[in-house]
Amino acid sequence: MPQWHPSMRAPGTGADAIYTSAEAAKRSLLKLQPIPSFELYKGAREEELLCYRSVCRVICMRSGGRLTKQQTRILEDLREELCIPTQRADAEMLEALEDVLVSSVAASGVLKRREDFFDGVADVPLEAIHEGERAHDDHSSLYAPPAKVPRKENATAGAAATATTTASSSWRRGVTSKNSQALLLKTIDKIGHEVNTISGKFLSAVSVADQEAFRRELLMRRERLLLLLKEAEGNAIDVSGSSSAIPSEHGF
Repeated sequence: MPQWHPSMRAPGTGADAIYTSAEAAKRSLLKLQPIPSFELYKGAREEELLCYRSVCRVICMRSGGRLTKQQTRILEDLREELCIPTQRADAEMLEALEDVLVSSVAASGVLKRREDFFDGVADVPLEAIHEGERAHDDHSSLYAPPAKVPRKENATAGAAATATTTASSSWRRGVTSKNSQALLLKTIDKIGHEVNTISGKFLSAVSVADQEAFRRELLMRRERLLLLLKEAEGNAIDVSGSSSAIPSEHGF
């Protein structure tokens, strides 16, 4: 089996070299050549540093630089786990605080009112991603805070996953909080506004094809509203304050 030598080195270093070599081997249907350990280490180190940088940025977005004890502990534990030198860690934190995106998010407080924003994306098959397709907002999902479960320091990953799944299932079965009730009402309101908009387009449409398309859209919104209203009734949620139009009031 041919061994790796400098003349076979792929462009770039670290992760770039590894991915480039793998792609070249895939295109030429040849066996992947051995990659030097130092290239693998560079790739791993790049991932570690990027991970720590991302965590610093996200925590600064949430705290504005005024870290809680929990956030401080997260960074300390991660710094120890990823072998990040103190000087590098301090520099990453300062860089994050000076970043315009990080500081703007922290100042706006948008992360403290997640329920006001859409958080869902349409699924994109892996093969479609290679063709240039990207995930986009599905215009129907809002962030729903999961039920909190007491956490044990030494709990295994399997136990934690089971607890999370159980809590999520319980929430979906109807153990709703005030946040989930507000989410349901906001979703109903949003669909109601969509119905009003599409109804106007339906009435002004000239071609039969356009009318049929808008009619299908209205029927879809109606089905979604009916499902949400059933969920609201099952959870004894008062929807009288919702501005959404009741599905039966529309002649579609």
